[in-house]
Amino acid sequence: MPFQKMRALVVDDDDVIRGNVAEVLSNEGWEVNEASSTEQALELLHGDVWSLVFCDVKLSTDGDRDGYHILRSFNEEQPNAQIILMTGHGSAIGALDAVSSGAYD
Repeated sequence: MPFQKMRALVVDDDDVIRGNVAEVLSNEGWEVNEASSTEQALELLHGDVWSLVFCDVKLSTDGDRDGYHILRSFNEEQPNAQIILMTGHGSAIGALDAVSSGAYD
């Protein structure tokens, strides 16, 4: 069986945060793609198989579609992907909701 590269997707509407997370993952050997919106993330979801997804909860450009929307989409279509939701506006209840909805962390 051929070696499969570790693929990660970083979704955040903040260019600096998205770039920093992508750089750290890339330095650790991950093949990384970036998306700045829910729409871009869902296009990438359908285009490849992902091992890991770092996703901001609040994506300001996407109206009512947020990181939870991306989490649900990945859980349906790629249940083996590990999803980590990130937010600067977190709470314990939000973290419990994310994990109970299928987020890895």
